[in-house]
Amino acid sequence: MVLLVVLLVVALLVTILVEFAFSTLVDLRLAETYRDTTRAHYLAKGGITVGRTILKEDNNGYDGLDELWSQGVQNYPVAEGSINIDIEDHGGRLDLNRLVTPQGNIDPLFKDRLIRLLDLLEADDAEAMTDAL
Repeated sequence: MVLLVVLLVVALLVTILVEFAFSTLVDLRLAETYRDTTRAHYLAKGGITVGRTILKEDNNGYDGLDELWSQGVQNYPVAEGSINIDIEDHGGRLDLNRLVTPQGNIDPLFKDRLIRLLDLLEADDAEAMTDAL
């Protein structure tokens, strides 16, 4: 009878230890995830700071793909990691949201520009594509 009680107590202790080990492992993984997320956040902030510094140093009136900022930075060391920085000039892009005014009307000037661009790109039926937008 004593042997049976000892076996039950051992089984209960093993169950408690397994649950404790699992709970500890889950907590460890959560802590690692938090650490990695925090590290990634601050690496990203560092990358933004480096990118802004590069752009502040570019004070000429010309923007082109032959300038330093457009070359990007690869494997720049920051704290306990490294970052890659790619800066793109969005000045030459068309904002398709401008096709419709805040009042819900089509902007005829922007529509004509978009149709001319699509015609230059030899897009099929530029007028229909613009109307679909």
